[in-house]
Amino acid sequence: MLQSASNLNGTTPSPVFLFSFLCFVVVLTQPRLLLCSQAYHVYHSDETDGWSVNTTIPIQQDRGEYKTYNIIYVVFEKAWSCAQYPPDNAVTFYDIKVQYDGQTVAPQWTTSYVDDVCNNRAHVVNSTTIQITWDSEAEK
Repeated sequence: MLQSASNLNGTTPSPVFLFSFLCFVVVLTQPRLLLCSQAYHVYHSDETDGWSVNTTIPIQQDRGEYKTYNIIYVVFEKAWSCAQYPPDNAVTFYDIKVQYDGQTVAPQWTTSYVDDVCNNRAHVVNSTTIQITWDSEAEK
C-alpha cells in the first residue's frame, strides 16, 4: 500500500493498493471575464474504489502575463525508507494521453533523477507508457 506523504489542499490521503487503476486529468481553464484568472483544474481518482479529489491551482503571473506550463513530470516521491515501497519494485503508467493547445501530442520523454534514493529510475517504454522502478531492499 502507498499513501500520499502530504495532504493535497487539506484532503485526506487515500491508500493505493497493488493493481489500483488511477486516473489523473489536468484541464486549463481560460478566463471568460476579465475578473477571472487562469487556473488548472486537477482531478485524481482511484477507479478501483471510487476515491477522488478535485483541486484548482491558480496559474502564476509574471509581470501581468500568465506563465506557460508545458513540461510533464512523472516522479518518484522519496518520503519513506526503501523497505516501505512495494516489493515488486515497479509501477507502470500506461495509456498516457497528452493534449497541448487542443491537439493530441506524443511527448518526447526524457529521464533523470535528482537524488539517488532507493535506486529509483524512470524508464520510457513508449510515448504512452512510463515505468518507475526502485529497489525496496536498498539502504537509501
